[in-house]
Amino acid sequence: MPDFQMHPILPAKPGDEPFSQRIDLIVNGKPAGSALWNTSGSADAVVQLVSLHVGVSLRRQHLATALLEVVIAQGREYFRRRGGKMKLRQLWYAVEQKSQVGGRAFLMHNNFHHVGTLPDLLKKQDLLFYKKSLV
Repeated sequence: MPDFQMHPILPAKPGDEPFSQRIDLIVNGKPAGSALWNTSGSADAVVQLVSLHVGVSLRRQHLATALLEVVIAQGREYFRRRGGKMKLRQLWYAVEQKSQVGGRAFLMHNNFHHVGTLPDLLKKQDLLFYKKSLV
């Protein structure tokens, strides 16, 4: 059973300042992966997934999906703590077109949709934007 460690923990009452959190995936007491997400602190209730990684030897065991679910849960809790009717609406992630074929398949499997392309940003490949709607 995986364990997750959050750095930093969510603030008790988030304000409108930006917030970033790293979530470490721990398997059998050892680091196995991590995710990094942030939000600008705006009322748009959108989270950017900056990175998500699981060690090669532990892939295809649904650990990345479990890590993604924790990111979503943390994002939802962050906006719940902000108060009012604010709920996490969207999660987005940018990936490399050619070198992240497996990552793109993972995103589509988890109901992300390709919503844009930034051509020629990277060396010999485009940057692709994927979005997951949560409401």
